[in-house]
Amino acid sequence: MLSGALFFALAAETGCTKEALDHYKNEGFVDLELTWPEGAAPKGTRVHFYPVSAEGEALTAAEGEQAPAYQSFDCDATGFQNKRLPVGSYKVLVYNSDTENLVLRDETDYDKATFHVMTESEAAAAGRKSASTRAGECITQPKNLFVANCVHDPANGQQLSVVTVPFRERVAVKAQPKAYVKTVILRFKVEGSDMIALNGGTFIGVSPSHHCATAMCASTSESVNFPTERIFDNSGYDYKAEFTVLDLVKPTSTFGTHTVKLNIVPIDGDPYIVSADVTKTVDQFLRDNGGVIPVTIPVEVAIELKEIGGVLTAEVKDWVPGTGGGTIGDPVENVVL
Repeated sequence: MLSGALFFALAAETGCTKEALDHYKNEGFVDLELTWPEGAAPKGTRVHFYPVSAEGEALTAAEGEQAPAYQSFDCDATGFQNKRLPVGSYKVLVYNSDTENLVLRDETDYDKATFHVMTESEAAAAGRKSASTRAGECITQPKNLFVANCVHDPANGQQLSVVTVPFRERVAVKAQPKAYVKTVILRFKVEGSDMIALNGGTFIGVSPSHHCATAMCASTSESVNFPTERIFDNSGYDYKAEFTVLDLVKPTSTFGTHTVKLNIVPIDGDPYIVSADVTKTVDQFLRDNGGVIPVTIPVEVAIELKEIGGVLTAEVKDWVPGTGGGTIGDPVENVVL
């Protein structure tokens, strides 16, 4: 009788443990293999799992009460193995953890998660190096953004928008994050370059954010400051500027104007600003590339500065892909500020 009583007492005290074991058993295992673009070497990865229905739809409140919770964690750039997850279906978001001048907002909601480029003041407050020392609320230059919002099933060779974690079984998937930072290159030919200097400038017409679920950038137009570099080669140009963006707004959109403003510093005289409209060049570049700016081909714009009436004005030159130069195109009306 005594042993029977003791057994009953032990069973009562371990009820919570049995419940925990039952919950533990309602799990599966996930392996994730990551493949990065050539030349990319992320220091680490951030992975998000968003619980959804088997059809990939957002769970209702009633369903959500018994559904697995959203979760995220860091892992190596190679991926992970044997990750325990509650049985269920998930949408997956993967990106590198060493981004620069970028912040992910609404990260707990798959349909809203968006990378925003920091403004210069936000970057300074976060202790990050800004792309420019000039004052103002221009956005900074983003660096190192690679994102995957779906995975690949190596077993059947299919792309999956939803990963299903089976009961006490293992599912192996792959993800191939894509690069989303693009480069703009400006080259300047300056008449009388020995008498003036270019001290950086501003490019207007930059998209400030990247929506993860759709891989689309916002059409809102922002500005980014850039430094200029004096060059000495046989290209025929005197200065160069190179900066990074998530994207440029489309010339056909509401905000589709692209403008370069240059800070001119004469040796004798007061500094002033020259403004050049480069919308035509950007539009032609997009037309030549199917409406998309590739990350592997920078947008290159050649600008010639000529002295008229004692100040410089700008003419935009047509860009011939692959050469970085071109012939003089139709003069573009410019405003000297």
